[in-house]
Amino acid sequence: AVAANEARQLLRRQRRRTVVEIRMAEDRPGPTTEEAASRVDLANALGRLRPEDRELVALRYVVGLDATEIAAIRGRSPSGTRARLARVLARLRKELDRE
Repeated sequence: AVAANEARQLLRRQRRRTVVEIRMAEDRPGPTTEEAASRVDLANALGRLRPEDRELVALRYVVGLDATEIAAIRGRSPSGTRARLARVLARLRKELDRE
């Protein structure tokens, strides 16, 4: 059990240090004006979040971790992590609706 826990912690540390590079396909047409505006609105809304909330969104949607994995990394409960993520996403939706 100790060895398994140590291995999990090592994997989590490695995941946190991994840089994810997202590239756009070269042959894909550029975004429409509306898509570009939506991306700017999303970036602005994310920028207004607290850093720990941005981290939570990034861990979920960029890194692809589920609430249980995020909770283990952040030292929180899975149910609390799911609730916090739901509140953060609701705040983002509200921000995007205003823009």
